[in-house]
Amino acid sequence: MVQDSNIRPLALQPPDQSFQIRPVLPDDIDALYVDCWAHRTRLNCRELIRRVKSAEARRHGLGIVVLSENPALPIIGYGQLLYWGHCAEISDLMVSAQYRSQGIGTAIIQYLVQYARVKRMGCVEIGAALSNPRALVLYQRLGFQESYSLLLQITTEKEPVQYLRLLLEDE
Repeated sequence: MVQDSNIRPLALQPPDQSFQIRPVLPDDIDALYVDCWAHRTRLNCRELIRRVKSAEARRHGLGIVVLSENPALPIIGYGQLLYWGHCAEISDLMVSAQYRSQGIGTAIIQYLVQYARVKRMGCVEIGAALSNPRALVLYQRLGFQESYSLLLQITTEKEPVQYLRLLLEDE
């Protein structure tokens, strides 16, 4: 996908303000486990949040959640941004299955990209397992360009992951 240099990538635009997004809290673990991370153990969920909160405390990252108006399903999305050097990485992006294709993943990415720009990162990377073509299409639609691929242990077996990169423009 060739990006027209006169068109600002969608990832660099502000997120939809109709979604309520806030930093993740340790108290969010149970809600995240129930609907977003049922494929993980509670201990794994707790460790992931502990790591992102530790990165936040060191000013090396941010974890966020998207809230719903449904009290039975209070959290419908999660994403995190970790950075070092001049580049940041968005990872662990997850949207509740019943809320997909409603712009929530796009809003999470836009929020995290804005945060990376505030922190003066030069670029943002995001990876997509090749077994998840919807994610790859989304990231490309948002303006990320293929950068490199790795073989990573995602579940019980190693899987090819395509990393994409978005250069952050100076304004």
